Amino acid sequence: MRTQLSGVLWIHSMPGPLQPHITWALARLSMPDGTKPGRDIWRATDQDATLCAEVPFTASADTIATLVDNLARWPRLYFELAQDPAVDDDGYAIDGMRYCHTPQLGTFAGQTDAAGNIVVNEDALRSIMARGGDIEGALDAAIGGPWDRVLEPMRMMTAGYAPEECFTTSKPAGPDSASGNSTAGNADLGGVEAANVLKLYPRRAAM
Repeated sequence: MRTQLSGVLWIHSMPGPLQPHITWALARLSMPDGTKPGRDIWRATDQDATLCAEVPFTASADTIATLVDNLARWPRLYFELAQDPAVDDDGYAIDGMRYCHTPQLGTFAGQTDAAGNIVVNEDALRSIMARGGDIEGALDAAIGGPWDRVLEPMRMMTAGYAPEECFTTSKPAGPDSASGNSTAGNADLGGVEAANVLKLYPRRAAM
C-alpha cells in the first residue's frame, strides 16, 4: 500500500469557468474526513470575479505529483501545494515538498523541512557556486523567491473565509488539444456552475 501523505493545496486565483474542471481534478485527493473536495470548497475573491480555495488533503506522492502537473496545464491558475514530511511503512523518511505555480513563471518545486522552510541541498549549493555570476539571484530562485513575490499578495485572500451567499460561474472550459491549455481563459464569467461565495474571515496564514 502506498504511503498516504498529508498536506494543503491553495488555489489562490483562477477564472470561474475552470471550476468544474479543477473540481474534477481534485477528486484524486481525499480530505481528512475521508470525503472528496466538492463545489463548496470554492470562494470568490475580490479580484476580477476569480475563485480561490484551501483544501487539506491526504494522497500518495504519485497522486500529488500528477495533480500538480495537471493543474499547471491550465491558464490563469495560481496555486501552491505543501506536502508534509512523513515516514513510510518501512521507517524511511519522506521529504516535505512545496510546489508553487504561476502562469508567468511556471512551476517551482522545493524540498521542505518540518517547519515548511525550503531546503537547498549541498549539491545544489555547490552547483550555484561553481557557475558563479549572479549568486544572489541564483539562491533567490533556489528558494522560490520569484514565486513568493507573485503569490504573497494572494495568500491572505486564500487563508480564511466564511460562507456568505451563492455565486455562479460560466460554462466549463475545455483544454486545448494541442497545448493542454483552456480555450476559455478569457470567457465571460456569468453563469452555469454554482459555487459558494465566502467573505474574508481571518483564520490562518496560507503558508
